[in-house]
Amino acid sequence: MVFRHYDASIKIATVRMSLQNHTQSFIRHSLGVTVSRQSFDRWISLFRETQRVIRDPQEYATRG
Repeated sequence: MVFRHYDASIKIATVRMSLQNHTQSFIRHSLGVTVSRQSFDRWISLFRETQRVIRDPQEYATRG
């Protein structure tokens, strides 16, 4: 898996459009970005759990 940084504004727009029942294909085309299905799913899941698209670093598990 390759890590790709997406600006918060892209994540917010993606989640909003998804909640308005736009297809992933339509969202990608409208925003002019290539976003994987996994990223879509992760952002939407995070939004449903926390009402945010960016996880709070204090919530990360401590690595040992």
